[in-house]
Amino acid sequence: TIAKEREELLRSRRSEPNLSRLSSSDGHQPLGDAATVLMMDGLLHEQDVLVSSGSRLDDYITIGRNALTELYEQRNILKSTQRRMLDVATTLGLSTTVIRYIEQRTQQDKWILWGGMAVTVFLFWVILRAFG
Repeated sequence: TIAKEREELLRSRRSEPNLSRLSSSDGHQPLGDAATVLMMDGLLHEQDVLVSSGSRLDDYITIGRNALTELYEQRNILKSTQRRMLDVATTLGLSTTVIRYIEQRTQQDKWILWGGMAVTVFLFWVILRAFG
């Protein structure tokens, strides 16, 4: 439809008398047919770009909303899984204090492991420096 309107404007412009040779009331000459066509092409292109940009922004907003909704759903799934794990641990006879003790012990074991690895690497380095 845009191309159709453009053609209609060009036809109506050609059928009018040539006003480009007449001067306007302020002494400036109106633009010629070629300049008018170029200006209209530029404006049509600008309109197309703005319309496509708007639709892309709408698509990005929709994608963001969908991602946020999925994150909320994952959060709820993880919360329910954690509750089930605690229920199973309680059912097996483990109290919450025992579970906390196990979690603390796991952290302590991790620090002991990293410290032992660092000491071992240091001792290897000292042995290589002394006898290497």
